[in-house]
Amino acid sequence: MNLRKSIVTVTVSAAALLSLAACQSEAPQVSTTTDVTTTAPAPAPAAEPAKNAVDDNSDVVFLKVIGQHGLPQTQESIDAAKSMCRALDRGADPEQVALIAYRGFDGDIDKAGALLGAGAAAYCPEHVDALTSIGSAGA
Repeated sequence: MNLRKSIVTVTVSAAALLSLAACQSEAPQVSTTTDVTTTAPAPAPAAEPAKNAVDDNSDVVFLKVIGQHGLPQTQESIDAAKSMCRALDRGADPEQVALIAYRGFDGDIDKAGALLGAGAAAYCPEHVDALTSIGSAGA
């Protein structure tokens, strides 16, 4: 599998899990009584979602996805993915970031792709397109 395909596959998987997690946290609560089912109104949203709650949800999904690809589910993995995002935010070339990940995994394309794809989906979705276009013509 090439690096681009690995990144795309993992990114789609992580994005789907993040969407599901977001839907589950926003779903209205349903309570049942004897013969009547009622839907309780959704709690009023906070003025701004707590940053830690968003980060925790992203961390859980990220760790789940990378774990499915044989990567360690550790704080070090989270830190590596967030570091990748910070580098991209500062204007680093996505191909160079991918090359660093590739070398960090001793040339294991699938593991590098898993870290890059899951990390981008969880922590910097604005860079998904740049990472998924690595190695494509005209990128």
